Amino acid sequence: MFGFMLLFAAGIGLFGTIDEQTTRLVVTLYMIIVGLGMGASFSVLGMAAIHHFSEAERGAASSTNSFVRSLGMTVGITVFGIIQRNLFTDQLAEQFHGMAQGAPGANIHDPRAMLSPEARAHIPAPVLDRLTEALASSIADTFLWALIPAALTIVCVLLMSNDRLASWTGARERASEK
Repeated sequence: MFGFMLLFAAGIGLFGTIDEQTTRLVVTLYMIIVGLGMGASFSVLGMAAIHHFSEAERGAASSTNSFVRSLGMTVGITVFGIIQRNLFTDQLAEQFHGMAQGAPGANIHDPRAMLSPEARAHIPAPVLDRLTEALASSIADTFLWALIPAALTIVCVLLMSNDRLASWTGARERASEK
């Protein structure tokens, strides 16, 4: 479990190194690393959260775990979305410092406009380069902020006990005695 959490944190750290020159292949490899780290531990962590409950309580514990996980993902996406937006806004202010109206021909307040080929065609190349650099930098910095919860996950895994293995062994021994 610890190894998979390290793999997850390493993948998040790798995402913190992306820039506007990073290829799709490299991003895909980083996604695979994060996915292996998270996917291999997902069911184990869910079972570890409910294994101390009796059989009668496990359904409620499992549904509570699912609810808290969904709530955490919703809050996490919101928090990291705000962080990325603020980093992007700061990068834009730095990139276009001193320009009266910002970038001519570009809607610098809507990063989604850069994703549309039609909109990109109307943005002058030097301005588009600055916008792309600001967006890539804000995304990479957001992933660096995501290392904080990834590190907390590693700490939590280190604090987990091996009770599940001991109770499984005891249950098998009791079953074989009958």
